[in-house]
Amino acid sequence: MALRIRRLRNGGSLVEALAASCIVGISLTGIVSSVGSTAVACQVSARLSVGYSLARQRLETLRVLGYPCLADGVTVSYHGSAGESSEPSDAKFVLTSEVSTINPVYGTDPVSGLPILVGGRRTVSVSVVFTDVAEDPYSISTLLVKGGL
Repeated sequence: MALRIRRLRNGGSLVEALAASCIVGISLTGIVSSVGSTAVACQVSARLSVGYSLARQRLETLRVLGYPCLADGVTVSYHGSAGESSEPSDAKFVLTSEVSTINPVYGTDPVSGLPILVGGRRTVSVSVVFTDVAEDPYSISTLLVKGGL
């Protein structure tokens, strides 16, 4: 009994110290590896947030222009990492908007006598492609209908 008491007073053994250091090492390894994956997740989240904002802004701009001012066709613009306009070679995002008319209704312009679009449904699609990574493009779309039809 006296021998057991003396060992407890002198501290732990070498085996206990090694076991404790292994536990601390494994814990630190887990913490350090999670910091790296958290940083990557934050970068991806920031990129998605900018792309989402660009698409929503373009869609809202087209919606505000309204039915009569939209021409059918595709528009492409290039944006940097913060969403600012940039040259195609420096772009982090490629923003593409497409306007198409479904079931067009034509009338005649009273002044020129030329046919003009007076009705139908317009599909407006906006997509964002991330140029620096191989991710699927982010796309949103809406349907515009001229009032009174």
